[in-house]
Amino acid sequence: MDTEQRAKQFAPFSALKGYEEALREKEKTAPRLELTEEEKNQVPVPVIATFSKDGKVKPVYFSIEGIRLKVDHIKWQDERAVWGNQYRCEVTLGDRVEEVDLYYYKTDCIWTMRKKGQ
Repeated sequence: MDTEQRAKQFAPFSALKGYEEALREKEKTAPRLELTEEEKNQVPVPVIATFSKDGKVKPVYFSIEGIRLKVDHIKWQDERAVWGNQYRCEVTLGDRVEEVDLYYYKTDCIWTMRKKGQ
């Protein structure tokens, strides 16, 4: 086999012809959800979460201002199918228990936090 023929067998190829273009077209036409003013004021936070077999997500730890906090208890959760889930969580800060709201945005895989009462 000559060098040119050998090089052709290693040339990059697309296993799914047209997939990249279809994906780009879908991104252009997919409607973007606009955030409310309340959602814009939320702080993005890194979260460690678990996923159940049926795909439900549950926050376990999150970090804010360099402090890693364990979610002691989830008081309630709201699974909003359109944008994501909201969790009212209790965390222990020193000797006091604080309530925070964590929001998980499914489409962007982003977690945000709002301290209860803000």
